[in-house]
Amino acid sequence: MLVTPQHQELQERHKKLVLKSMQFDMIIQKKDEQIQNLQSQITPLKNFVEQLQKIIEQLQLQQAESAKIIDRQNKQLQRLELIEHQYQQLQRLVYVRSSEKSSVTPGQLLLELNAEVIEACNINDGQKVESYTKHKAEKQKHPGCNQIPAHIPRTHLC
Repeated sequence: MLVTPQHQELQERHKKLVLKSMQFDMIIQKKDEQIQNLQSQITPLKNFVEQLQKIIEQLQLQQAESAKIIDRQNKQLQRLELIEHQYQQLQRLVYVRSSEKSSVTPGQLLLELNAEVIEACNINDGQKVESYTKHKAEKQKHPGCNQIPAHIPRTHLC
């Protein structure tokens, strides 16, 4: 058989093409294996994400419950402080000398503060008053202080 230079060149090209085709097939096979491997990992990852979402929901519920408990404890603490203050005032009334009790008179009403009402009030809800005018009542003459009658003589001592 006679081999011409063109024939040899074609054989070399063919070998290169076959080699490239084999390399391409190997690359495709590796990619297919990687795709299958990744697809097999998708389901466990989805399950893991679902578990994490459930855990997050549980933690959010726990946080809401904790916030409620903290609010209740804060209210109880405010009530306790108010009770302690009232207790100290009562002790002061009972055990302090009578001259020091003058700040609270016997018939005086107590200022009973309700912590919940105070907490519900918002100082920012009030309206700012720019100015106001104070009206004074006209002075009325005292019925016992009449003017000196005109027929009585007046003299100045100075």
